[in-house]
Amino acid sequence: MNVDHLGDWNVAPRAHPNDGRLDIVECSPTMPLRARWAARRRLVAGTHVPHPDIEVGRVRERSWTFARPHRVWIDGVDVGRTEMLTVRCLDDRFVVHF
Repeated sequence: MNVDHLGDWNVAPRAHPNDGRLDIVECSPTMPLRARWAARRRLVAGTHVPHPDIEVGRVRERSWTFARPHRVWIDGVDVGRTEMLTVRCLDDRFVVHF
């Protein structure tokens, strides 16, 4: 994320637009379903982090490779599916390749 909120959810409470950083928020695949629902309820207030099964990182660039195609949304627009994704954040602009 390049901002803190996604709709009503405060997903990345420390994110700041235009700082040239992406705030990556990832749940561990081993996080139990009950814990995921509890974290989801706390998203509005941004109190889902810190949590041992939720990793938050601040990066300028990040790449992912998926075993099967994942849907990609940019600014609320569904842009399709991909098996590889690279996101790079630059001050005052961004570039997404897939």
